[in-house]
Amino acid sequence: MFSLMPNRILRDYTDSLRFDGISAEGERLFIRLLTKADDYGRFHADPRLVCAACFPLEQSIAPKHAAKWLAELEQRGLIITYHAEGKHCLAIINYGQRLKNSRVKFPQLPGKEREWLPTSSDFPEVPGSSRDFPAESQSQSQTETESQKGKQRAAEAAPPLPVLLDTDEFRGAWTDYVAYRKQAKLRRLMPMSVRDQWAEMEGWGHDEAVEAIRTTIRKGWQGIFKPKANGTNHNGAASGIRDRKELLYDGTGEW
Repeated sequence: MFSLMPNRILRDYTDSLRFDGISAEGERLFIRLLTKADDYGRFHADPRLVCAACFPLEQSIAPKHAAKWLAELEQRGLIITYHAEGKHCLAIINYGQRLKNSRVKFPQLPGKEREWLPTSSDFPEVPGSSRDFPAESQSQSQTETESQKGKQRAAEAAPPLPVLLDTDEFRGAWTDYVAYRKQAKLRRLMPMSVRDQWAEMEGWGHDEAVEAIRTTIRKGWQGIFKPKANGTNHNGAASGIRDRKELLYDGTGEW
């Protein structure tokens, strides 16, 4: 009599960098775990039970072998092991099976919801590896390119403060201003404009620069203006900003 087994969609893992250089035995165990795990990718992590379930006819394979291969799979971020409800369990990372009537046979990782499934993004640092695995859907060249772009954006987004303005008070005021612009849905501040703005504000003096930022936020203006000699500011009409060419480029080809 045939047993009714759940339908499984086995993804192609062979192009994953997590498999690059894996031992044949480790990969063999992983493939067998895919067929033995429950509908949420969970299974025994006790080497004795793994050995009995995954290699029932292999007399040459002992629990010590299964323990070694399980450790390799965990180091590569292919599984995660844990203890729950008195059991030593594992969960296959990026299992991703979505069955109509999923059944739970093994306890969930402590602290996680019943249907939580671990993904590679949950474990960016993998012990015993390069600690820099890319997402499964990206190639190495794509990852390197995006990493370089990210570093470049980070460098551009953080121009150095002028010495006069390099204080906690000014930084706090500027942080509030950036948050204010975001909430008001104003155009994104471009690094070059920020550097020019700071250079101009340095000429106003530290206290005047901080007060100008606070006034802008308080009055709901779009730009930051030099305080007048009598202690008042320019009005915050958009025309004043345009006259000073302070509208920031939004990437559409228009200013």
